[in-house]
Amino acid sequence: MNRIFSKYFFLIVILLSLLVVNSSLSQTQDSVLTYSPSVKNPEGKEFWLCFMKNFKDDDKKQSKANDLLLELFITGDKDANVIIEVKSINLRKSIFVPAGTVKSIKLDPQAQVRSFEIIEPAHSVHITSDNPISVYGLNRRFQTTDTYLGLPLEVLGTEYRVMSYSITDDLMSEFAVVATENNTIVEIAPTVETVSGKKTNESYKVTLNQGDVYQVGGARRPNSRLKSDLTGSYIKANKKIAVFSGHQCAYVPSVTPEIIACNHLAEQLPPLHAWGKHFYIGRLKLRSKYTYRVLAHYPNTKLFENSNLLQILNPGEFYEKSTDKDIQITADKPVLVAQYSQGFKNGDSIGDPMMLLISPTQQFLRKYRFATPVNGEWEHIINIVVQTNSIRTMQLDGKAIDTSEFRPLGISRYSIAYLTIPFGTHVIEGAMPFGMYSYGFGKGFDAFDAYGTMGGQSFMEYEPVKDINAPTADINPNKTKYSIILRDDGINDTGIKDMLVLDNVNIDFKEPSFIEAIPQYELTLTPQISSAEGRLTFQVRDMALNESLFTICYVYDQFENTYRFVLNTGSGTICSADYGYTFGAFFKYSQNYNNTNFIETGNLNGLGKFTGSNNSSGYFGILASKLISDKLSYTAKLTLENYNSYLSAPDSTIAKVRDITTGELKDFHQRTNVTLNGIYSQLFLGAEYLIFKNLYLSGGLSAAINFSESIDFEREIIFPYDFVYANGKRKNTPQGSPKELSSISTLRFGAYAGIGYSLPIYKRYSAFVEADYNFALTDLTSDASWKMNQLSILLGMKFRL
Repeated sequence: MNRIFSKYFFLIVILLSLLVVNSSLSQTQDSVLTYSPSVKNPEGKEFWLCFMKNFKDDDKKQSKANDLLLELFITGDKDANVIIEVKSINLRKSIFVPAGTVKSIKLDPQAQVRSFEIIEPAHSVHITSDNPISVYGLNRRFQTTDTYLGLPLEVLGTEYRVMSYSITDDLMSEFAVVATENNTIVEIAPTVETVSGKKTNESYKVTLNQGDVYQVGGARRPNSRLKSDLTGSYIKANKKIAVFSGHQCAYVPSVTPEIIACNHLAEQLPPLHAWGKHFYIGRLKLRSKYTYRVLAHYPNTKLFENSNLLQILNPGEFYEKSTDKDIQITADKPVLVAQYSQGFKNGDSIGDPMMLLISPTQQFLRKYRFATPVNGEWEHIINIVVQTNSIRTMQLDGKAIDTSEFRPLGISRYSIAYLTIPFGTHVIEGAMPFGMYSYGFGKGFDAFDAYGTMGGQSFMEYEPVKDINAPTADINPNKTKYSIILRDDGINDTGIKDMLVLDNVNIDFKEPSFIEAIPQYELTLTPQISSAEGRLTFQVRDMALNESLFTICYVYDQFENTYRFVLNTGSGTICSADYGYTFGAFFKYSQNYNNTNFIETGNLNGLGKFTGSNNSSGYFGILASKLISDKLSYTAKLTLENYNSYLSAPDSTIAKVRDITTGELKDFHQRTNVTLNGIYSQLFLGAEYLIFKNLYLSGGLSAAINFSESIDFEREIIFPYDFVYANGKRKNTPQGSPKELSSISTLRFGAYAGIGYSLPIYKRYSAFVEADYNFALTDLTSDASWKMNQLSILLGMKFRL
């Protein structure tokens, strides 16, 4: 036992000596956004809402299909007792909303705000609840529908700017203000002339009491191409107000001739303090194109689409564009972003215009409860915008969302999914804050209709925070080219200012001409000489003058037998080949060639000279290698194998024996057979040299360590052929025969050479096959000539660190 233990101990020492490596590995960790669960969100216990004027007043000559439908949809996580009041029409309803359900409540059409620039006392829809709820408003006539997400009292503010759309024939741009307290003084500066003649950009004031509604419309301009668009109008109050914005029935986009048909637009606006600087807009499922607008409040606001400067906006100005792409919108100051579905004759003949507000990434939430606000023949859809590294955590109604539904949003850190959902109430949640937008398109009887609703957002007040984060760099996963993405696009980042090249050897790239405050820039690289190493060191600064240093190395990669780019942080990186480590495991099959020249060894006496035979053996092994140049690497293999070696020794003398049947005296000849059936381990230390892509030569020295001395011993009758032992067989193991071979060497040595082929499989994994011939330098036994040579096939897998 002590002998066997000492052999294992010796093996462990060799293994440790082989695998202990003095190397340092640098790791990078994605930055994680912090999030406070106590932020304000669109669920609440008190709401002040209204319904702006839809298409046209009821026409008695038209069918009832065009009747006005005003409806509320209420849902919540807990049972809720809800009271709905419109005091001006003596409406009061008490509703019980069970947890996890959606309750629809139809309101009298008289609850619509019909007048313009006339105070309608107590005409708001006041909603209170004993538990937090989400509220959606639906304003609908036949084929002119839109919805909005109601915002609770606690998230309302005192400053707003209007997001609307251009006038269409005699259908006007509009907004409405609801007071939440008495003696609320509201100052309004419209961007165009209003219905009552209020002048462009001239402020005026109105005083409202709690529940009063004041609706403003853009002046009609018949037979004129001039558009009366209230977008950008400024509203400020001395107390909290709720502001609703949209259009009676808008054609989108606002081009000539218009793309028909029109549709009602409605959204409740977030206050200025809840605007943001970073947005993602996804295409609308089923539609070919969409239109978006970006509205500014602060002077000299730089607006970017996918890192391309679009325009510099001043207070109240907006930018409009139509596209069929998923895009990223960033600005160096807070802005408001809206997305519009287009008229059904834009080429896809689905739905009609609708408006939904886009939440800034700074205001994303981790969980949304929402309801589809229209039942019937509708296609209900949600767009989900989530950090790519958080996709696997996303759940809809308690079930994981299929990750294949998501696709990257350009070169950003985010991805988007477009999911069709059934009518009803739903819960969507994830580990990281994400954005969600709900919309739908009518079918059948409801064809050429649409709705859109912001899923929600937090309403944290925007406070400028000093940018203390230096720019970062990421490798673009696009495999068709090598590029890195320079980023300064975090929540409080100010954008990239410039890039300065400090050192460049053998790398071509187009030096960027930065537009200051750009959030991202993609730098594409190519080597000047593809078979020579290179290095590029550069500095990147942001608008706050935080700076980062990066070094890009162009070095040889043995695993892929090619050169590749490597991104490093800092300027002190020494660019050289990737002299990393590779580990692997394999199966081994060997053909053993036993060369013997002895009669006696240890406790074994053959009574004649032993001759060896060829036999097969196998088992498995592990390997480790270290690249030391473009072509050469050190390598070590450790195997566990069985001997399975068979020897035979005919007796040197032939005896005489009498046949008991015939009495004839016959020659009697025997031999000794021995099978060495124990196990041993071999250590191979050598080198590999790459002679062609993935094809290499190997060679070195080997050392075998014996773990077992077990043998099978037997005597066999060679002739006469009809003679047998007492056991009735021609072979027999005599009593007292040896069970072990005492002379087996504990350690023996050899030299090997071979050829191998490595095939890359996936990323850092490769399969390999290798053929080696191991020539024994020392004998298998300590007191006799017995050399065992091997021809081996290795089949296994490698992994490169």
